[in-house]
Amino acid sequence: MSPKWVQHRGQNVIKTLPENNRILITSHDAFQYYGRRYGLRLESVLGTSTDADVQITDINNLVAVIDKFSVPAMFVESTINPKLLEQLAEDRGIIIGGKLFADSLGDEESGADTYIDMIRQNTKRLLLGLSGKAANQTTAKTELWIFLIVIVLLFAASFIVVATKLKTPQNKMGNRRDYSLTIEGLSVSYDRKTVLTNIYLNLQPGKIYGLIGPNGAGKSTLFKAILNLISIDAGKIEVNGHSLDSLRKYIAYIPQKEEIDWQFPATVSDIVSMGRYPHKDTFERLSNDDWKIVEEMMEKTGITELRYRQIGELSGGQQQRVFLARALSQHAEIYLFDEPFVGVDATTETKMMEILRDLASEGKLILVIHHDLSKVEEYFDSVIMLNQRLVAFGPVAETFTDEIIKKTYSGKLTILQHMEEIV
Repeated sequence: MSPKWVQHRGQNVIKTLPENNRILITSHDAFQYYGRRYGLRLESVLGTSTDADVQITDINNLVAVIDKFSVPAMFVESTINPKLLEQLAEDRGIIIGGKLFADSLGDEESGADTYIDMIRQNTKRLLLGLSGKAANQTTAKTELWIFLIVIVLLFAASFIVVATKLKTPQNKMGNRRDYSLTIEGLSVSYDRKTVLTNIYLNLQPGKIYGLIGPNGAGKSTLFKAILNLISIDAGKIEVNGHSLDSLRKYIAYIPQKEEIDWQFPATVSDIVSMGRYPHKDTFERLSNDDWKIVEEMMEKTGITELRYRQIGELSGGQQQRVFLARALSQHAEIYLFDEPFVGVDATTETKMMEILRDLASEGKLILVIHHDLSKVEEYFDSVIMLNQRLVAFGPVAETFTDEIIKKTYSGKLTILQHMEEIV
């Protein structure tokens, strides 16, 4: 479950509230970031500092807002004494909608012990409180459980169908080393402009494939088609004859760095733990075994000491290691890497290739979009030469030739060829 999905879901939930009810009243301004991101007006009595003295003018301004907009609820915070807001709520005849988490996560019993769970917990309590459904903190918890139970019941039939579909292919797949990927007659277009035409590929587990081609060749589009993120015009994509819909949790994806919101307030540990969510049911929390896997993969990629750092604070190499650890924690069978070595240091690149070779030796299928032609022969078992159509496909020694490179890059000399001429 990605941070962007959680953000999008939270925004949609808040939009269900009447516009006049989208006012968040709490102790201090720690929720400014939340208000801006989710469309809430924030009003507080302490400003940005929890040590500041409450001024009578601040309280009067808050009362005026409550009376003017008939605000149904205000919210206490997990790290601040709630007495002032509780007294104010009693005086104005409104309710305390619940306890929110801002400066620190909750304990394991709170349901807000990870960043993702904290955002979901806060959003649910805001929805209940501002819609007028919570009488006090205890009632809010009770109604939250009722809300969750109703959601589970509404989607129970869907869960059963999905579970049945997942179970059948898993039994048929048998050996974990049998996750071969077949693409037949794939064609994709955007706004009537053809991007991929009639692509046929048969990719086998236990190998590292390099996807090579110029900018605009359709490499990232091929990945998005495999992940079912875009519509296709023709063709089909299967794993051993089975639809990808029932096997997506076995496909891990590392996107280009440009596609990631590095300012999102998530820690290294938050990101790596997302690799476990494809194996969980909706609302199911991570188990101790899941967290052991997360720890193991952070150690394997050398980022254990960075666990509490926000991802935007990391170097390019560290950021790529984080998303590699997330992919590894997913325990996938097919790995898609979109330009994983761009902007990383030589040490990280070497470490990543060691991990990719280990995955291939375990029978995983690895597909890498790559631009540095000088490393192709060293890194890959086979190459896919692509330029909107399949130019060539096969073992590196047979396929990565000067003639095929020229065809792939439309006859233009590549940097690699210039270097060869100089030598």
